[in-house]
Amino acid sequence: MSSATIELKVMPRPGVGGGAARKVRQQGLVPAVVYGHGQTFPISFSPKEFHDALGSHSPTSVLFTLKGAGSKSVTARIRDFQLDVLNGRRVLHADFQIVTRDEAVRASVAVVTVGVAKGVKDFGGILDVLLHDIEIEAPAAQVPESLEIDVTALGIGDHVTVSELKLPKGVKVLASPETAIVAVEASKIERALAEAEVAAAAPAVEQQPEVITRGKEGEAE
Repeated sequence: MSSATIELKVMPRPGVGGGAARKVRQQGLVPAVVYGHGQTFPISFSPKEFHDALGSHSPTSVLFTLKGAGSKSVTARIRDFQLDVLNGRRVLHADFQIVTRDEAVRASVAVVTVGVAKGVKDFGGILDVLLHDIEIEAPAAQVPESLEIDVTALGIGDHVTVSELKLPKGVKVLASPETAIVAVEASKIERALAEAEVAAAAPAVEQQPEVITRGKEGEAE
């Protein structure tokens, strides 16, 4: 699925630096910087309008049409942002990168598992998600919200690697093809029982008596 495009009203802001940013926040706005394609300029925007427009989308996986940024609207994506985790995860600052829709960009997208693994459902195994996010490269307009992995057929000891991902057109994963993303492992109890069964089935090793060889009587030792 291609990136969602979200329109966001922004305002130019005078000054840069910590002092200027604090004044913007005191006005109830979020300070931000827009850069790319030979341009750099500071802006601000309403946190409410930002969250309302964003909805359930991930901030780093959508394209923004910034209205009011310069003489015309600008297409950009968020490269970095800071959250106030003590105040309802409000956005404190954002960096927007100007892009064209077909420009290759890099992004980190979430891994989402679909279904219940056979090894978990039938054999009490544990699904271990080894990579929760994956670095990808794609045209800016085709950055996916997430990458889905169907784990239904996975049994105990099975895993899914990067090479087995079903990728949308134009999307390239930057990790090695052999990198494991999810795996199904036996639970600790199941592993302990299996080890006990192996130990019980192993034949007992007889202790051989130690043989001490002595030289003939009278021979020098």
